[in-house]
Amino acid sequence: MTPANAVFRYVFATAQDITDNVYDYLPDASAHYPFIYIGEDESDHQFNTDRVEDVEQTVHLWGKRTDRNQLDYWLEALADKLKHPRLAFAYTLNPLDHAHSTIPDNTTGEPLLHHVLAVRFRVIENKGE
Repeated sequence: MTPANAVFRYVFATAQDITDNVYDYLPDASAHYPFIYIGEDESDHQFNTDRVEDVEQTVHLWGKRTDRNQLDYWLEALADKLKHPRLAFAYTLNPLDHAHSTIPDNTTGEPLLHHVLAVRFRVIENKGE
């Protein structure tokens, strides 16, 4: 398993601790709001080592304008759960930082809120463990 996949699976499972409405793909317009979508990742391999990689995982939280409080709670709960080091899938995931933004969206004809949470981990392979 790659470091990016370990981070993805960990973030997905952590989001499911908050709500059952979590997707690993962007659902179609029939999806029930609010929901969490575990999206893109970006990896930066550390030179001079085959055991360390930085991985940034992007998480999208979508909801109607009236879901603002629920989205805010989910965002805070997810960021809080992800800020602690964890062992996952033969890797140690050390959180480095996170950032978020909120984007108003009216592309569906209904006012939506789109929170974007980017969480960056230093991922260390636990060889022989």
